[in-house]
Amino acid sequence: ILWGSQDLADRIIAARRLEPVFLEATNRRLSLRAIALPLPLPEASESLGASEARADPREQWRASVDLLSRSRFNAIFLRTTQPVRRFAEVSGRESSAGPSAPEIKAHQEWLKSLFRMAHDRGLDCYLWLTRASLEGWPSPNASSSPEAEPPEETGGAEQPLRTVLPAILGSYPELAGVALDSDILALAAPPERNFWIAEN
Repeated sequence: ILWGSQDLADRIIAARRLEPVFLEATNRRLSLRAIALPLPLPEASESLGASEARADPREQWRASVDLLSRSRFNAIFLRTTQPVRRFAEVSGRESSAGPSAPEIKAHQEWLKSLFRMAHDRGLDCYLWLTRASLEGWPSPNASSSPEAEPPEETGGAEQPLRTVLPAILGSYPELAGVALDSDILALAAPPERNFWIAEN
């Protein structure tokens, strides 16, 4: 409806008459016209409401999605450059390691508002997970026993997608989906199920 209305207005304005308006196709499926942008996650002080002298980041985001909408884009792939644990919660995550619960909640509210703003303008948001996304993510198989030896630093190699994906999709129903960077599979040899997820 959004694109059709824009195209209708363009045709009428260009021709200054209604004759150029006609049905071209009945296929309602539109090809993916996407752009990749960094995930706009603010610093904790910004997301928690600290006042700053610079322009409101939400207004900058609104201007960006307005421009993309007018340019007939229909999707944004938001590439993560920070650990997912900063803006998504997993049950059983140690509160001492990583951001606090209020910081995570503030980031979630911030991102939800940006996703809704894009959706209202006809843009679907996808979260593009990279190697940095899995940094510090707890493994569901990790032992919680104090006698257990600390896990080796593997840069997230043992962090299974079956923990990360439900946490993200459960926290953000506004997302159209999740994209996986090719470097995630290079981290380790994940189970066959993870390969299936990555390929589909």
